[in-house]
Amino acid sequence: MVDKKRVLIVDDDYIVRAVIGKVSEKHGAVVSTATDGKEAQEAVERIQDFDVVFLDLMMPHISGWDILDSIKNNTKAKNIPVVIVSGAPVSDKEKEKLSQKVTAFVSKETFS
Repeated sequence: MVDKKRVLIVDDDYIVRAVIGKVSEKHGAVVSTATDGKEAQEAVERIQDFDVVFLDLMMPHISGWDILDSIKNNTKAKNIPVVIVSGAPVSDKEKEKLSQKVTAFVSKETFS
């Protein structure tokens, strides 16, 4: 029996959570969500439970940037792939910084 992949979607936008969640479930993944930075921080405490994290950069309470740092500074989590899904403007310098920490960057503008 193959273990199902576990996906964490961190985004304050319901539509984004729903789209990524449906696609993930269609491919057999088990989906968990966090709707703001506080919930995301709680999820990071059990981060080893996930195989991939989809993360928004701009969220209430705690930013995605801070959540990303928490993941990458966590010895149990630092190798878990993180995909940034954000509508926030990101400078070239920020993209360079992200490229060292994340697997991919997807602009919300590409969602239809």
